[in-house]
Amino acid sequence: MNCLPVDHDRLFKKLLTFFPFEFIELFLPDLARVMEAGSLDFLDKEVFSELGIGDRREADIVARAKVRGQDSYFLIHMEHEAQHRPGFARR
Repeated sequence: MNCLPVDHDRLFKKLLTFFPFEFIELFLPDLARVMEAGSLDFLDKEVFSELGIGDRREADIVARAKVRGQDSYFLIHMEHEAQHRPGFARR
């Protein structure tokens, strides 16, 4: 029997986009208390580069959410990795 490998990265991204507020409630309860769940809005992929260096980084999932009672917004950037990579914490 030939089994195909599971694409954990894709499955995790799907999980986060289907249940974003539940994820925040579970792992960031303080944040969940001050944001409006219905205001969560997923943005197009964002590309970041380090100034003058030229290294490009692409964010997998970027979302914004409204703070309760305020017109201000903040970005939530979640990054997960299946394997340890030296220097990753620096990102």
